[in-house]
Amino acid sequence: MNILRAVRTRVPVLRAAQGSVRQAHTESKIHKSKRLWVIVPAVAFLGVYTYVSKGTEDEPVVFDDWVVGALGAFPTRALSRLWGAVNEIDLPVALRKPLLGAYASIFGCNLEEAADGDLEHYSNLQKFFGRDLRDGVRPLSPVELVSPADCRVLHFGTLSTNGRVDQVKGISYSLEALLGLSPSPRPGNKLFHIVLYLAPGDYHNFHSPADWQSAVLRHFPGPLFSVSPAAARKIAGLFSVNERVVLQGSWKHGTFSFVAVGAYNVGSIHIDSAPSLRTNEATPRKVEQDLSFQYAKGQKIGGFRLGSTVVLVFEAPESFHFDVTPGQRLRYGEQLGSLGSTHP
Repeated sequence: MNILRAVRTRVPVLRAAQGSVRQAHTESKIHKSKRLWVIVPAVAFLGVYTYVSKGTEDEPVVFDDWVVGALGAFPTRALSRLWGAVNEIDLPVALRKPLLGAYASIFGCNLEEAADGDLEHYSNLQKFFGRDLRDGVRPLSPVELVSPADCRVLHFGTLSTNGRVDQVKGISYSLEALLGLSPSPRPGNKLFHIVLYLAPGDYHNFHSPADWQSAVLRHFPGPLFSVSPAAARKIAGLFSVNERVVLQGSWKHGTFSFVAVGAYNVGSIHIDSAPSLRTNEATPRKVEQDLSFQYAKGQKIGGFRLGSTVVLVFEAPESFHFDVTPGQRLRYGEQLGSLGSTHP
């Protein structure tokens, strides 16, 4: 009788608990559904907005500030950290060739240039992204300035006297915002700049484009917008807003700056001469530190964790000229610019 009495008293309690669990589960589903009803239309709207305002290379259509704000509200930094964690998950040996081979095929990776062409030797995606090249596959041009990466030329030219840098035709941003300072050229010299885009299938490391000496490293935290050519035509000041690492120094002609710009899914920027540097952290902080390092032309500086962008800003005599064209594909070590009155 005591057992029956205990059961009768506990059954209503258990039923009430079960009801509370069901209610909480239902409320959770409703909450998630509400979030989806907010996020999905927002993403769809931004997609439609992007399509109808896509513009052209000659006439870029810049996003309004509220659209950039909406894009910035998405957790691109957290998602990039998540993607980085996924990339570092070790793959079973049996899956390495099919998965990494599929990636290489989709993005056009040239495995014949890799120092190690056996995909089974790359334990995860991150190791594959950071693969080294075989010796001799990237001969260095003897000119003043060579390409620091396998990349596509987005934009280049001289800097205007008002301290503005052209992002693409019709869109510019502040040089001081990009570098953290606004250098002035010596008499008879000019400031030049070039923007180079690394696609996901490109070799991901970047190298020194010239013989030069770094003096200071600056790390600027920021959002991680896409840095694709399409995004560069839509987000004003993109390269001076995104998270980036600036190496500031000099070469034989004057000031020289190397800027590695992060991007969505590319929050991690590695600098070999600053192994303690950490980018895209959950608690971002600006870093400025002395970094005296002598770089030789072609020497590896660091790498991205997927494709991104390199911006060079440097001083040179007025006779300097770029030997490239917008949209041109380059491999690291190829001719970028030289001194002289005529092009080669």
